[in-house]
Amino acid sequence: MSQEIGLLSVFDSGRLKEPPSFWLSLVRWLLLIPRLIVLTLLGLAFLVTGALSFLAVLFTAKFPQGNFDCRSKFMRWTWRIGFYSLEEFIDRNWSNIDWGSTLELYKTPKHGGRRFPAGTWIIDFLARDADTNDLVIIQLRRGETSDSSVGQLLRYASWVSEKVAAENQNVRGIIITKKADAALEYAVRNLAFVEVKTYEIAFQLKLKSAVTSTPPEPAEKQVVEAQ
Repeated sequence: MSQEIGLLSVFDSGRLKEPPSFWLSLVRWLLLIPRLIVLTLLGLAFLVTGALSFLAVLFTAKFPQGNFDCRSKFMRWTWRIGFYSLEEFIDRNWSNIDWGSTLELYKTPKHGGRRFPAGTWIIDFLARDADTNDLVIIQLRRGETSDSSVGQLLRYASWVSEKVAAENQNVRGIIITKKADAALEYAVRNLAFVEVKTYEIAFQLKLKSAVTSTPPEPAEKQVVEAQ
């Protein structure tokens, strides 16, 4: 049931046909700066508290509750930054990703297809299949995922069917994850309207010579006659 979404590249193969404005791109990436600063501070605290916790466990045989809270916060921030990077990358390279069909981001006068509001929840991407007119819910999962993702997707599908979809308009879903585990595979096995796609991010550098040099002509052979 799992399919590969393809290789997402950052350089030439990842260019958009219609790139977003410079200011919009700048604002989106500037939003990462405060998160990176906090993540760096939490990383330092993670190392320090790790050493202190080792001593605490060694002498008291108890793991400090404060250290547990700090480590949990560190993991949450790590997940958020990684998730935001994946979401941003897919949004910028949407037209270059092979979805298996022609998907267009769903738009309303108030909202775009990215982070589409669904009541009290947020859908990562809501798209429309230009070939079948189906509404497609795209749910991102960074790293390994489990069958809990399916329950969340089914909740979104019910909401979209009731609040957004037109009469006789089908709703289906795509779960994008780094690696699909056995629980997820079994959870979607009998759900024909749910696909699981994996992704891989790679960096490609293509160098091309700006100036084409003309190879030198071979020197004429000189024949020296023996005297």
